[in-house]
Amino acid sequence: MTTLVDKPAAGKKTKKPKAGKKPGTAPVEKAVVWPDSARPSLMFLPPNVRGVRARKRAVRQAVLLSVGLLVATAGAYLAVAAGTTSAQAGLNAEKAVAAEHAKFLAVNAPFKDYFDGYIARKAEVSQVLERDMANSKVFKAVNDANTVGAVFTTLAKSPSASDCARGDLFAASVAVGCLDLEGHVGSIADVGALAAALAGSKEYLVDPYVTESTAGDKMATFKITVGFTDKALTYKGDKFRPTPDELAASGQSADPLNASGK
Repeated sequence: MTTLVDKPAAGKKTKKPKAGKKPGTAPVEKAVVWPDSARPSLMFLPPNVRGVRARKRAVRQAVLLSVGLLVATAGAYLAVAAGTTSAQAGLNAEKAVAAEHAKFLAVNAPFKDYFDGYIARKAEVSQVLERDMANSKVFKAVNDANTVGAVFTTLAKSPSASDCARGDLFAASVAVGCLDLEGHVGSIADVGALAAALAGSKEYLVDPYVTESTAGDKMATFKITVGFTDKALTYKGDKFRPTPDELAASGQSADPLNASGK
């Protein structure tokens, strides 16, 4: 009996049947090498070995920290040294200038002493003439007020305006000084008339006050104090008063009166 077998077509390869898949197996879990977080190798090292490693690590960290601190300190020192050098250079320059000025002052000390003395003398003259009275103006005002024919035996300027006597001590006065008048007239009534006439001269004379009057047989004697205004001053002191620049240059007070203690 003949069996029929199919032959593959020419030019085609015969496919081998695929091998069957093996039955699946469950994945194997990886076993934990060491349940603790510490390394097993460190745990199993002898204590002396662990101590040596710890000391080496500490020494290395200390060296790195020391180097860092050293670098920071060096940088700060360089910055401070640069600033100090600059400041020292400026100080040396200022000292050189000061030395030159001191030398100049030493050489010109005689001129400075002469200048200081000159300014001091100007201030003294200004103080003396501060209240200088124009005698001609004041005497003319007194003579014009003498309508009673008084004879003056004394006409003197008081040393200070505070020494001036006046009738009303509470009223403000414009007097900057006063005169002491002494003399005689025909009667006591003429003394009062003379005081009233002096009071009428408002430009140069103010605040006349009779300090003493005595009636005699043929005449009456009197003493009268009368103030004079700033219009009776000569202002000669202004010509000699040192300027602020002169006072500053000589190192004296800007107020000559206060500087002299007056």
